[in-house]
Amino acid sequence: MSAHGADVAMPGGLGDQARAAARANAQATREGDKVNIGDVLSDATAKLAGDKAAATEDATRVVQAETFNDAETHARAGGVGAAVATAARLNEDNHLGDA
Repeated sequence: MSAHGADVAMPGGLGDQARAAARANAQATREGDKVNIGDVLSDATAKLAGDKAAATEDATRVVQAETFNDAETHARAGGVGAAVATAARLNEDNHLGDA
């Protein structure tokens, strides 16, 4: 299931674009030819289906994606995965405070 709650990826959506970038990067022969995350996320607000509070499952998937092409499978400190994990933790803390 994708972050927006649908069982299929939205054609042309961020996930679709990220997968295309990953495929292109796998074929790139020079670092300078690779698509970076900033390219994919440019104008992300307009591309997203809607707002969704980050959850632990989202953070897990982002960290998995972040480490997918890392030879040592390490997430970057201060990277996107860490940011989503922090957001999920804050969301959980806020939700527990509402109870």
